[in-house]
Amino acid sequence: MDELDAPDAPEATSSEVAAPAASETLSDGPGRYRLVAFVSHMGTSTSSGHYVAHIRKQGRWVLYNDTKVALSEDPPKDMGYLYVYAREDVPTV
Repeated sequence: MDELDAPDAPEATSSEVAAPAASETLSDGPGRYRLVAFVSHMGTSTSSGHYVAHIRKQGRWVLYNDTKVALSEDPPKDMGYLYVYAREDVPTV
C-alpha cells in the first residue's frame, strides 16, 4: 500500500536507453500469425448492447456471450474491436 503513495521513478531519457548496435541483426525469421480470438459488440450502439468474445478452439469458432457458450458457424470477423493473434511456429534452419 505504501508503494502506491510513493512518487514515480523518473523515466529514462532517450540517451539512457540502450539501442542495438547498427550491425546487430534482430531477426528470428518471418512472422506468421493466425487469428485465435476477437471481441465484438452486439447491439445498436455503444450505449446499448454488450461485448462478446469469439475464440477458436479445436479448429472451430466458439461464441462466449455472458453465460451462454455456443458454436459460431459464421463469426463476424470484420466486426471486431480487439483481435488476438498467436504466432505460428517457424521452423529453424
